[in-house]
Amino acid sequence: MAALALVPISGAAAAAGPNLDFESGTLAPWTVAGGTWSVAQPGHQGQWAALMVDDSLIASASLRSAALPATAGSYEVGGWLSVAEGTPSLFVYFYDAAGRQLGTESERLRGLTAGWTWRSFRATAPAGTASARVMLYSSSADVTTARWDSISLERANWTETPLGSPLKAINLIGATIGTGADGRSETWTVSNGNPAVLQVIDTLTGDLESTLPLPGAGGSWSLVQHSSGDVYVATWPGGLLYRYRPGTGTVENLGRGAGAGTYLWDIEESSDGRLWFGSSPAGALTSYDPASGQYEDHGPMAPGQGYARSVAVAGTKVYVGMGSTQPQLVEYDAATRTKRSIPVPAEVANREFAYSLDFRGGLLYTRIQGVAGSDLYSYDVRTARWQKVHGVGVTAISPKRGTKIYFPAEGRLHSYNPLVGKAKDLGVGASTAVRTLGWVDLERPDMPGESVVWLDGRGGYLAWNPESDKSVEWQSRAMPVPVQLHAIETGPGNQLYVSGFIHPGLAQCDPRTLACTQLPEGGVGQIEGMFTDGPDLYLGSYGHAQLFRYDTTAPWTAATNPRLLANLSEQHFQDRPFGWAKSGGLIWTTTVPVYGHLGGVVASIDPRTDAVTVYDTVLGRRSGTSMTATGEDLVIGTSIWGGGGATPVETEASVIRWSPDGARKVWETTFPGQQAITAVKAGPDGHVWALSIDTLYRLDPTSGAILESYRLGTWQWANSAAWVHGHLEFGADGRLYILTLRHLWSLDTGSRTVRDLASGVTSFDFAVAEGSLFFFRGDQMYRLSNA
Repeated sequence: MAALALVPISGAAAAAGPNLDFESGTLAPWTVAGGTWSVAQPGHQGQWAALMVDDSLIASASLRSAALPATAGSYEVGGWLSVAEGTPSLFVYFYDAAGRQLGTESERLRGLTAGWTWRSFRATAPAGTASARVMLYSSSADVTTARWDSISLERANWTETPLGSPLKAINLIGATIGTGADGRSETWTVSNGNPAVLQVIDTLTGDLESTLPLPGAGGSWSLVQHSSGDVYVATWPGGLLYRYRPGTGTVENLGRGAGAGTYLWDIEESSDGRLWFGSSPAGALTSYDPASGQYEDHGPMAPGQGYARSVAVAGTKVYVGMGSTQPQLVEYDAATRTKRSIPVPAEVANREFAYSLDFRGGLLYTRIQGVAGSDLYSYDVRTARWQKVHGVGVTAISPKRGTKIYFPAEGRLHSYNPLVGKAKDLGVGASTAVRTLGWVDLERPDMPGESVVWLDGRGGYLAWNPESDKSVEWQSRAMPVPVQLHAIETGPGNQLYVSGFIHPGLAQCDPRTLACTQLPEGGVGQIEGMFTDGPDLYLGSYGHAQLFRYDTTAPWTAATNPRLLANLSEQHFQDRPFGWAKSGGLIWTTTVPVYGHLGGVVASIDPRTDAVTVYDTVLGRRSGTSMTATGEDLVIGTSIWGGGGATPVETEASVIRWSPDGARKVWETTFPGQQAITAVKAGPDGHVWALSIDTLYRLDPTSGAILESYRLGTWQWANSAAWVHGHLEFGADGRLYILTLRHLWSLDTGSRTVRDLASGVTSFDFAVAEGSLFFFRGDQMYRLSNA
């Protein structure tokens, strides 16, 4: 950008008014200083806008406002733009009472296109400021044609207050048991967080030896100890691979391999020392050679399958468990670079995933999982024969000892001898959330030799000795870490309820005192959406689209309060209840389906009886993302995307007005170029507001016609599921508050003035309580107050 000279001005504002919306039909009292400027129609809100034409690569173009009143402090500088070509910039200058320039701030407004878009930035007026000017600009390096309207310089009176982390948990998923640098047994496990944390635990004592943050990672599904002794950690959501060398106290980020997806799943070592891992969303297989430090992309393993969910290695053969639309097993020959599909048993072919692949003694074990159930099978790679091992979900199996393997199921430890072909219940209690199993010498005379040891998701150990038939439990000192915050609701008693990502519980926060209490974990899954009705808080939980009613006047008790009202996966194949509303005395929700499926549902809950009724034809092949009530009807925002891995058949998102009276569709409006409407809200004047990711719409409630649209930024739709990216709420001040594109905005629905209130927001949700906004950045909650 070309350098700009200091320009002194008079401290007095122009008597004719600043004409910031150009509705005078002229540019006056703005001053042209380069380029071609005129007023043109149409404007954003009224008739007129300022038209900039900069067709020179030698000179700049600028239009400078008259002096505007200003004092020291924070301001938001912004305006509406429609850009035909080029990259404009916006400047603000601050002056003292004598007209001397005290400072200037600017922003280059990249990525704008035709169609009105609001852009703004924060600027700080120095001490001694008495006035300011706004300048619309195109540099000598740009050729720009743009229209400008409703230029704004407003005091930024919103104050952020950090509130800390309301949720902390020992939330372990990926884990492995191996041998540390001193020869003792160590457990390496990762706590989900922001960032995720690698925890090194002495297996025998449970002592926490070290904690190592994994910058750029939110969690891990799998770790493996390499034959070199190093530990490799496969992570999400950046698809990064990490290496930890026991005893060093340091961890190394190895980056993301070519072809690897953003979510790395299972990771295993082959006999030549290479590491193999599957990923999503492309269902690709990738290898990493620790000797050379090089990745190799082996490509997607099965057409139409987005998840390479599990991996096992035997010789040169790499077995990959695929899924989303159906379970599939692929054998990849690393020597010949060929692959073949292995059909799963017919009785489980209609499920979604082949999880937890493990090669044990010539047999390949896998858990075939879906809405209909989760069963453990073995596959003999020599005879191509399948054998069902157990009919209840198994999360991990042990390394083979003798002829047997061991696994937890139905809350107890089981053994399985493939020569007999039957699983045996050993009568030893075992958590259903076992993360890893290994063989460890506990150095106890009453448990001679090695015992099978496992770690659960809350850091608890249990071991059983096959020689003495004795078991023992102990708790590790795994460190609780802050949980990535997810959804928020202003609940009964004006209390705030906060959920976390992959966290089975809530925190309750008082918006007046800002004190938070973490409720006991358990009884629910990841809470996607909530709704308040009197003293009750309704909860929608992932997975299985479980619906709960929490009586906030009674203690949280995992088994009974919240009370489970329905599981919408078993008959209706639903997974995530995002949108909620109340109409006709009933509580309503709308959902996204399970992996590999298209088409959400609308469901009602009768608060008097807790009866749940499901309407499964309202949305067609779209998913339900959001919901609001207008009169006795429901307005539902939809996405073309279904469960993970499902290919959309629709091309445009829609908003549907649906009447429960007669179960009929009143109208449906589609949105060209938009794949999801992530939020809907009925306004005080009856109009319906709808939000995609980059555009806000106002709809006629009677016909569904689009009356207005406001571009808040630029978004490129990617070829991956998009459900909820934002939220809408009206405040007591009548303003519409908008969360999208990681920003919180306010819209004055009268003047249509937009304010950018906060940036860096990481969740899709926020809440309004006690005149303030509450939102999240990672694992931290913030209050935004209008001073």
